Amino acid sequence: MSVCLSLSLSLCLSVSLSLSVLTHDAWLTRACQQDGVRIVEHEQFGTRFVVSMRVMQLSGNNGYLFAKADGQGFRFFSLYSSSTSNSVSFYYAAQGFRAQQSIRFNTAIADGQVHTVVLSVDGVDAKLQVDDQEFTSTLAGALDDCGAPGANCFLHVGQRMSPLGGAFLLRGIVFDAAVVYDHALSEL
Repeated sequence: MSVCLSLSLSLCLSVSLSLSVLTHDAWLTRACQQDGVRIVEHEQFGTRFVVSMRVMQLSGNNGYLFAKADGQGFRFFSLYSSSTSNSVSFYYAAQGFRAQQSIRFNTAIADGQVHTVVLSVDGVDAKLQVDDQEFTSTLAGALDDCGAPGANCFLHVGQRMSPLGGAFLLRGIVFDAAVVYDHALSEL
């Protein structure tokens, strides 16, 4: 059985926060006073999932589109857009590895334009689609996940909390986002 978390959002990140209603009994709470959101109720991601977003990132900004992290800010996996390197990176913790792993995709979205961004993970296979561009890569190992949501496992949209403080905010607008659990892009 697959479960889908669908967010119908208009997040004007770092400017204001305007939320619409979520479907599938998922609720949002504010992760901080002004920026980004924490998805309180979601499923455990596991090693197969698809995340899809429509986002407009302001030029000259580096920030997280989404991040799955624990209460201390350890990043289990996240999608980060950098205007500095004109790239989108998938950071992840792989089972059996102590060090954080990453894949850098040479595509830029920090240009003030609306982009459709889709990340699909299927075991050790990762696929990123940005508008009409498609990139594939192989992960170092299956993803590690902090598990089901709780006091020590969070999904953030538009930010990632840091153990040193700060939120690594995306500057722009997340128009909508969806997660499909236990499926890969080739199956949808």
